[in-house]
Amino acid sequence: MWPNSICQISDVNTVPGTDFAHPSESKATWTAPQADEKCSITLVVKDSFGLANSAVFAISVTSNPGGVGSARVSAVFNGAPIVSVLTADPAQISMDGPTSDAMAALATDPEDDTLSYSWTVPSDSPCTVQFATPTEASTLFTVSGTAAGTTSCTFLVAVSDGYWPGTSFVRNVSTASLTLAVTPPVVVQVPPIFGIAYQSRDIATSGSLVTFAAIASDPAGGNLNFAWSASSGAVPVAGDPVSLGLDPAFATAATWTVPDGQPDAGSDLVVSVTATSPVSNLQSSFNFSLASANQP
Repeated sequence: MWPNSICQISDVNTVPGTDFAHPSESKATWTAPQADEKCSITLVVKDSFGLANSAVFAISVTSNPGGVGSARVSAVFNGAPIVSVLTADPAQISMDGPTSDAMAALATDPEDDTLSYSWTVPSDSPCTVQFATPTEASTLFTVSGTAAGTTSCTFLVAVSDGYWPGTSFVRNVSTASLTLAVTPPVVVQVPPIFGIAYQSRDIATSGSLVTFAAIASDPAGGNLNFAWSASSGAVPVAGDPVSLGLDPAFATAATWTVPDGQPDAGSDLVVSVTATSPVSNLQSSFNFSLASANQP
């Protein structure tokens, strides 16, 4: 590489990998120009994974009255950026419609050069992806569609550490990839969760009317179905939770008449409410207890 035609390499007589005696050796011949000039010659070495390192030879050519030129050569080594972590949240893509996620790269540079980023997908990717900020270290992305039978989407990030001073040559570029699985939608297998519960009295007195209310939520979404039961006596009568200032989408209420006769000392009457999720079909119950008035 050279900044202008005056400083160009005249001969590269060893191609790396073809010299069996020196398989990693590369040689070049350079002839100083016939005029004062500043030349910058760059050697870039890449491995089979695309990782690269480079060295820069900055040469100042000067003339003197004797007609013999001289050159000062200084080699500057510059390491490639290191991509240490790639993350995505969530770490999977739903096959049932658009998926919006966040992705980030953690990279460092041996010389603390300013890094620039470029997020892409492979040219033959089966996934249609839009990046919100494709030139930032972190970006939101949306997978708006996948080809039939697609099981994964691969994302690429290229991290570069700028240009050699006075040239248009990029110093180093490191690349990394992250592959996310394309999966069926996840159904949350968590039963309904009861929160606040209320009962109008704690002592069971024959013939007394007790009001109950409970609030529950469904992790799988949707409106819950509620059912009431009691350990003895009649089944509680479902009431209107709105009359208690509660949202019927998440709450239930009932009234129950304490049956005649008291339970044995030391035992309780129990009224239960069961919530069923119409999405996951899972259930959970909450028990209300009324102490016997005969208990010591």
